[in-house]
Amino acid sequence: MKKSGNGDSAKRRLVTARVMFFILLLPLFSGMILTGCYHGEIADLAADPVDEGASDTTQDSPVNPFRLPYPVEMSIVKNVPPGLMLREGETIENNSFTEYYYKKTNIKFKVDWYASDDNYTQKLHLAVESNVLPDAMIVDEPMFRQLAEYDQIEDLSNVYNKYASTLLKEIYSSSGEGVLENATINGRLMALPNISIHADSISMLWVRQDWLNRLNLAPPQTMEDVIAIAKAFVEDDPDGNGLKDTVGLSGNKTNLYALAGIFNFTGIFAAHNAYPGLWMQDDNGRIVYGSTQPETKHALSTIRSMYASGLIDPDFPYRTEPLDLLVAGRSGMFFGPWFAPWNIVEAVKEDPAADWRPYLIADADGHYNTERMPVSSYYLVVRKGFAHPEAVIVYANQLLSDSRLPDEEYNKLDPAMIITLSPLYLTIDYADAVSRKYKELVQVLEGKASPYSLSPEMMGHYNRWLRREQRSEMNVSDWAAPHAYLYGGEIVTQQMDREVYNQFTSMTPTMEQKWDTLFKFENETFYKIVLGEIPVDSFDDFVKDWYDQGGRTIIAEIEEQLGNR
Repeated sequence: MKKSGNGDSAKRRLVTARVMFFILLLPLFSGMILTGCYHGEIADLAADPVDEGASDTTQDSPVNPFRLPYPVEMSIVKNVPPGLMLREGETIENNSFTEYYYKKTNIKFKVDWYASDDNYTQKLHLAVESNVLPDAMIVDEPMFRQLAEYDQIEDLSNVYNKYASTLLKEIYSSSGEGVLENATINGRLMALPNISIHADSISMLWVRQDWLNRLNLAPPQTMEDVIAIAKAFVEDDPDGNGLKDTVGLSGNKTNLYALAGIFNFTGIFAAHNAYPGLWMQDDNGRIVYGSTQPETKHALSTIRSMYASGLIDPDFPYRTEPLDLLVAGRSGMFFGPWFAPWNIVEAVKEDPAADWRPYLIADADGHYNTERMPVSSYYLVVRKGFAHPEAVIVYANQLLSDSRLPDEEYNKLDPAMIITLSPLYLTIDYADAVSRKYKELVQVLEGKASPYSLSPEMMGHYNRWLRREQRSEMNVSDWAAPHAYLYGGEIVTQQMDREVYNQFTSMTPTMEQKWDTLFKFENETFYKIVLGEIPVDSFDDFVKDWYDQGGRTIIAEIEEQLGNR
């Protein structure tokens, strides 16, 4: 198989630029499946394990969508957090989660190898290039399409039709955006795709409400309000300690923008109707790159002005962990998604009086803007020639049912390790899951529905909310989930005036060769502008050079590919 030698690096950089890295790292809350009273298929249909050779005799028999009638070994690879600490006696391959899923599904997961972050990406690309693949793995869209093009993965059409649970089919079919079609090539289903959660796209401003109250400030609505509040947080001693030791807005040295990112400035870009990193259509229907548009220049100018005025954490370009400022009680605002409370639990643990509330920030015309997640960003694929492709369908069925109606055995698993140690973790949920869960919880809190109508997941969050309100238990772990759903969830139910979708999420030949260089050029230019190292008008030179160094060719290739679909 021939490919550019720079392809791996380019794809890895593109993933970093956009959202594709994020799904595997999403906190538990975003990956949990929409809960509800679904009982249709979760009966115990388990059959006694039989010799693997017996599988041929069951082809025309009714199947159990949650358990194979014979033991199957399936090799996988894992992306694990660096410095991961496991319980004594557990390994990446043998732990409480792999044991649980073996018991439930009859699938024994064998981990061929594991690595972290960039090392994982490099090893995965090398495995694909060498055609030394595990039996199943989760990949991003460029790699998925490459694997399909070179006939390295199995057609799942038949096993999906035969083994997929009613619930799995229901969620995929009700997505309303052709999710399965996105994983279908030449009429064949070549993967199980994730379903992106709409709510994850919206960047909102999380603010210390207690600081606003202490300084008698109104909640923010516009960027002018954000700037004014940041100034007050820096100058007016919002924590009341008599020192000027607080910052207005936190930042992130890793990226200035990232969909579903935290501590970055995605919300400021949205408030300028700017969408850096996005392939979008202009008024004439032509493809343009959001990072080269005038609105992005305006947003960078605002961020630069705030940084120069000391309204943004002056050390954000060098700060390793932005959360440290919150834990120390020194930061009053940050941009992040609805699920940010899970990310800042340590800060609330240090200061239980910290009252974080989210707000949408409008543009100059009073409009609320957001980019929307791609329909799918990740794909669960099966190696071509694997004898039991139905195993991934059975596993997905069980993963889904566990999230909706967890049994006592599942509830004993460590919820903080679900994404890390589940053999293959893929988000399959209703696209509007967060809004549904918010409305479900509010109905009960307002007395319009019985608590017994809640799903197991939401019943847990309801009980956490009651404990916090009644102060019967001061457990900080009770804070994050209900806070995220009741406040972040309320924000995402608001009507957005402008929702912009990425028009292209794959790769072109020139992107494989040049994207790494182009993205590095963009990132360095943007940071230099924000830090005041070069003038804002250097943006115009960047745009010209970006087109000359390959951007013009890439856009032509994207338009050609889109025209051929």
